[in-house]
Amino acid sequence: MSIVWARSWANLHDTTTSTTQTTPTTSQIPKNIHNDPLVVETKSGLVKGYAKTVMGSEVHIFTGIPFAKPPLGPLRFRKPVPIEPWHGVLEATAMPNSCYQERYEYFPGFEGEEMWNPNTNISEDCLYLNIWVPQHLRVRHHQDKPLAERPKVPILVWIYGGGYMSGTATLDLYKADIMAASSDVIVASMQYRVGAFGFLYLNKYFSTGSEETPGNMGLWDQQLAIRWIKDNARAFGGDPELITLFGESAGGGSVSLHMLSPEMKGLFKRGILQSGTLNAPWSWMTGERAQEIGKLLVDDCNCNSSLLAADPSLVMDCMRGVDAKTISVQQWNSYTGILGFPSAPTVDGVFLPKDPDTMMKEGGFHNKEVLLGSNQDEGTYFLLYDFLDYFEKDGPSFLQREKFLEIIDTIFKEFSKIKREAIVFQYTDWEEITDGYLNQKMIADVVGDYFFVCPTNYFAEYHTRERDLAAHIMQSFTRFALTGKPHKPDEKWPLYSRSSPHYYTYTADGTSGPAGPRGPRASACAFWNDFLHKLDVYICVVWMSVLISGRDKCHSILVKIVFSISKIVDERFLSKYI
Repeated sequence: MSIVWARSWANLHDTTTSTTQTTPTTSQIPKNIHNDPLVVETKSGLVKGYAKTVMGSEVHIFTGIPFAKPPLGPLRFRKPVPIEPWHGVLEATAMPNSCYQERYEYFPGFEGEEMWNPNTNISEDCLYLNIWVPQHLRVRHHQDKPLAERPKVPILVWIYGGGYMSGTATLDLYKADIMAASSDVIVASMQYRVGAFGFLYLNKYFSTGSEETPGNMGLWDQQLAIRWIKDNARAFGGDPELITLFGESAGGGSVSLHMLSPEMKGLFKRGILQSGTLNAPWSWMTGERAQEIGKLLVDDCNCNSSLLAADPSLVMDCMRGVDAKTISVQQWNSYTGILGFPSAPTVDGVFLPKDPDTMMKEGGFHNKEVLLGSNQDEGTYFLLYDFLDYFEKDGPSFLQREKFLEIIDTIFKEFSKIKREAIVFQYTDWEEITDGYLNQKMIADVVGDYFFVCPTNYFAEYHTRERDLAAHIMQSFTRFALTGKPHKPDEKWPLYSRSSPHYYTYTADGTSGPAGPRGPRASACAFWNDFLHKLDVYICVVWMSVLISGRDKCHSILVKIVFSISKIVDERFLSKYI
């Protein structure tokens, strides 16, 4: 079976853990501090980690290093402010707070959901990072050696997912002990603000140049953490010119946005995107949409959005006085259904000067090496949260045909009727239309293809330049971070392009290897990436033809168009319209 990167998504749950802040402590500097192998001198101050033996190797671990001032009080809803240097030795031995968010408890006691909930205190004081360093790299990487003689040790920086509404770098799943122990690579991760705390956008109400409520605070958090890691890379034994960002879901979307943003130039070399790209439907929103959501939140927090035009500072003073729990709960009033989260990166004119689709098509990438992919059964997990009554969570699900159609109409309610029927046609086995198992599988494919698989394939076209399986993937990531080539020396894996969509399949049955020459789920993605977009244009042409020449002319135009796309759909679907 292929590896599945599951993410847990849910509607609102009013159950947030304690907000007790756990601030790292400092101690006085001992006289023999420079002889301590667990102490690192960073540009912010001295940090002391701890050692752990993993798979017979020693790993030095540094957790809870602050990279920004706590975004509390007047710093709420603002860009992060760099941490001021500290005195003494900072004890970097405890996992940091998780950023403020709601816990998901649709399935109490179910490990498949619990494993994604924050496992440390939830607080707005959460801007910390973690670093894992193989001990043998630090021993041989002496600071007195000339740069040319130092080993080039890559740094992998992890960005977690969670739909920009949740997530934390502290999860057991994200601990990088094994990855660091089994590879000559340093691994780092950071916390970043999520939900309204990380993405509230009301900046257009303020004067030009104002940094008040700029949106994308979560992306600015990531940027500041990456800058801190780059500035201090050599202190930990890493190469600041060999930083690779890797992330999953919203983390993958973040990496792809960093590859476009002018604010990220020079901060990293490569990117790895897992189940998330900037062109996924959930990955960004316009400034206008973000502002609408922001105004609704202001009203739901009793701060009166009608005052924004006259006195926006007064409104934001009010919002900074609202307790975090209220904001965390009320923001979910703008949830629009499956993967329709109320927070996402915003076209703000600064971090994202234009909409990402336009920037991508204009070739705005400043990092040309990227490894990206999606996974089998991408859509299955998400369906349970919005359509729980339609499925059996404790056993096999058999979806009735009418329920299949209801889900399509719900997810794609903003689509035209003809486009919804096109989706139904594409994802129906017409010989087994009443087969409940196939209907369940098809609806999972709809969600997976639309939200994850096909955006990943489309992104690749614009970017041409159980244990053993995990080890294989980690080795590929390490090779990519060091050389830009994820495959083994004796394998061939050509660069992905529209004309030559070669890819690589990771499996647990020993058959991993290069695949192609067609991209994953090529037929389904031709439907989402090409046909549906063209359908809107065709409908426009048809109606103009009706107005000018009558139905006969319309009929001939549509038939001509149909012939050019006959491999995507056939006459059973189009017979209704011609």
